[in-house]
Amino acid sequence: MARRHLSNPREGEGQGHGREIRELRALRNQVRDLQRQVDELTVWRAQAEATARWAAATLAAIKAGRSRPLTKVRPAGLFTRAAAVLRALFARGGRNE
Repeated sequence: MARRHLSNPREGEGQGHGREIRELRALRNQVRDLQRQVDELTVWRAQAEATARWAAATLAAIKAGRSRPLTKVRPAGLFTRAAAVLRALFARGGRNE
Protein backbone atom coordinates (compact mmCIF):
# COMPACT_ATOMS: atom_id res chain seq x y z
CA MET A 1 0.00 0.00 0.00
CA ALA A 2 1.48 3.31 -1.03
CA ARG A 3 1.86 6.07 1.56
CA ARG A 4 0.43 9.39 0.60
CA HIS A 5 1.53 12.75 1.88
CA LEU A 6 -0.87 14.32 4.41
CA SER A 7 -1.34 17.40 2.26
CA ASN A 8 -2.49 15.19 -0.62
CA PRO A 9 -4.92 12.63 0.81
CA ARG A 10 -6.84 10.28 -1.37
CA GLU A 11 -10.01 11.70 -2.73
CA GLY A 12 -12.75 11.60 -0.13
CA GLU A 13 -10.45 10.94 2.84
CA GLY A 14 -10.46 13.70 5.41
CA GLN A 15 -12.74 15.79 3.28
CA GLY A 16 -16.46 16.19 3.62
CA HIS A 17 -19.03 17.73 1.45
CA GLY A 18 -19.35 21.49 1.87
CA ARG A 19 -22.76 21.26 3.50
CA GLU A 20 -21.56 18.71 6.05
CA ILE A 21 -18.60 20.89 6.97
CA ARG A 22 -20.87 23.91 7.44
CA GLU A 23 -23.23 21.87 9.61
CA LEU A 24 -20.35 20.61 11.73
CA ARG A 25 -19.03 24.15 12.17
CA ALA A 26 -22.51 25.36 13.14
CA LEU A 27 -22.82 22.55 15.70
CA ARG A 28 -19.35 23.31 17.06
CA ASN A 29 -20.33 26.97 17.45
CA GLN A 30 -23.55 25.99 19.23
CA VAL A 31 -21.60 23.76 21.62
CA ARG A 32 -19.16 26.61 22.29
CA ASP A 33 -22.06 29.02 23.00
CA LEU A 34 -23.74 26.51 25.30
CA GLN A 35 -20.48 25.95 27.19
CA ARG A 36 -20.08 29.71 27.59
CA GLN A 37 -23.63 29.93 28.99
CA VAL A 38 -22.91 27.06 31.41
CA ASP A 39 -19.74 28.82 32.57
CA GLU A 40 -21.59 32.11 33.09
CA LEU A 41 -24.37 30.37 35.04
CA THR A 42 -21.80 28.57 37.18
CA VAL A 43 -20.14 31.87 38.06
CA TRP A 44 -23.53 33.48 38.74
CA ARG A 45 -24.55 30.61 41.02
CA ALA A 46 -21.29 30.80 42.97
CA GLN A 47 -21.76 34.55 43.43
CA ALA A 48 -25.38 34.07 44.50
CA GLU A 49 -24.36 31.43 47.05
CA ALA A 50 -21.59 33.66 48.41
CA THR A 51 -24.03 36.56 48.70
CA ALA A 52 -26.54 34.34 50.50
CA ARG A 53 -23.87 33.16 52.96
CA TRP A 54 -22.81 36.77 53.58
CA ALA A 55 -26.44 37.83 54.13
CA ALA A 56 -27.03 34.96 56.56
CA ALA A 57 -23.87 35.81 58.52
CA THR A 58 -24.84 39.48 58.63
CA LEU A 59 -28.35 38.67 59.81
CA ALA A 60 -26.97 36.34 62.48
CA ALA A 61 -24.59 39.08 63.66
CA ILE A 62 -27.42 41.60 63.81
CA LYS A 63 -29.59 39.19 65.80
CA ALA A 64 -26.69 38.37 68.12
CA GLY A 65 -26.06 42.07 68.64
CA ARG A 66 -29.67 42.68 69.60
CA SER A 67 -29.70 39.94 72.22
CA ARG A 68 -27.01 41.67 74.30
CA PRO A 69 -28.23 44.20 76.82
CA LEU A 70 -27.60 47.76 75.80
CA THR A 71 -25.11 49.72 77.86
CA LYS A 72 -25.87 53.28 78.73
CA VAL A 73 -23.76 55.76 76.82
CA ARG A 74 -22.83 59.06 78.35
CA PRO A 75 -22.81 61.79 75.67
CA ALA A 76 -20.09 63.71 77.49
CA GLY A 77 -17.76 60.71 77.23
CA LEU A 78 -18.49 60.35 73.51
CA PHE A 79 -17.80 64.02 72.83
CA THR A 80 -14.55 63.91 74.80
CA ARG A 81 -13.37 60.84 72.91
CA ALA A 82 -14.41 62.30 69.53
CA ALA A 83 -12.61 65.57 70.29
CA ALA A 84 -9.43 63.67 71.17
CA VAL A 85 -9.59 61.71 67.90
CA LEU A 86 -10.17 64.87 65.86
CA ARG A 87 -7.27 66.65 67.58
CA ALA A 88 -4.99 63.71 66.80
CA LEU A 89 -6.11 63.64 63.14
CA PHE A 90 -5.64 67.38 62.64
CA ALA A 91 -2.27 67.33 64.40
CA ARG A 92 -1.08 64.48 62.18
CA GLY A 93 -2.41 66.23 59.05
CA GLY A 94 -0.48 69.40 59.87
CA ARG A 95 2.81 67.52 60.12
CA ASN A 96 2.31 65.70 56.80
CA GLU A 97 1.98 68.89 54.80
